[in-house]
Amino acid sequence: MIIANTESIGSAKTTNYSTAPGKKNIWVILTIAAFIVVGALSWFLFFKKKNKTEKQITDTATVATPENSSGNTTAPSKIKSVTLRFKDFSFGDLPHYTFTDVNTGEDIELVLDETSKSNWEPVWNELQSKCGDEELHCPFKGQLYKAEMEYKLIDEYDWTGESLEKTGKKIEAWVTTSFSKTANNPGTLISYLDNDGKLVYQSDCFVIITGSFAEKKYARDYVTTMRNDGHNNGGYLWIPDYPSLSGKRFYATFIGPYQSYTECENNLRTLRTNSRFWYGKKVSYNPEQIEIRIK
Repeated sequence: MIIANTESIGSAKTTNYSTAPGKKNIWVILTIAAFIVVGALSWFLFFKKKNKTEKQITDTATVATPENSSGNTTAPSKIKSVTLRFKDFSFGDLPHYTFTDVNTGEDIELVLDETSKSNWEPVWNELQSKCGDEELHCPFKGQLYKAEMEYKLIDEYDWTGESLEKTGKKIEAWVTTSFSKTANNPGTLISYLDNDGKLVYQSDCFVIITGSFAEKKYARDYVTTMRNDGHNNGGYLWIPDYPSLSGKRFYATFIGPYQSYTECENNLRTLRTNSRFWYGKKVSYNPEQIEIRIK
């Protein structure tokens, strides 16, 4: 705003036009504020870009060097040796062979390395030929195997409904470069019950069968009943999992497991007053059936 100041000098009048002092101060303040804003914005953009770059570097490093439990970074091993127990064989879009990692309890299916075929093909062919179409009674259930694996980049495949076809993409996966059968050692692995009461098979064992149920819920309910009655080692299993049992698609409840025929028989003698219909059975991946009954 321009302000006109009028003053008297003798008999004459002069008019003095000047800029208001308040306006000058405002422009100074605005100029300083503009410099501050521009500077702050520049620093903000600089640090944002810097942090983004650091995050990308960190993300890349995490894949290559994941953090361990101590907070340090270690490069993941590209090769490992694992002991596997053959769990089951099933049909689907393709035959599926499932193994359990003895150390971790994780169920896995193997990816076989075509470039090292001679190191796994003989044992793998034996497994395939023995299983055939026996989903329930494959004789190699429970067999231990040693697998050498390498983490590498491989072609991705997809099932088209008729055959496996390459998708054109690459994925990283554990690939089996060697596969061999090892001697089972029942003395070092003992079957047990998990927190839910389900049998975790590690080696041949005996159980006292107390009932069978079409649904898992009812089997688990009966396990609770048995434990409330004082049978703290009450559990259940899925009958088709074990070739030594009948193969019927039921959940069996039991008391056990016991490591020997004699131990199971002795316990059955003390329990028969509870139910004369209870009996002992061997649980095994071997199809031979052994039953214990007290007359």
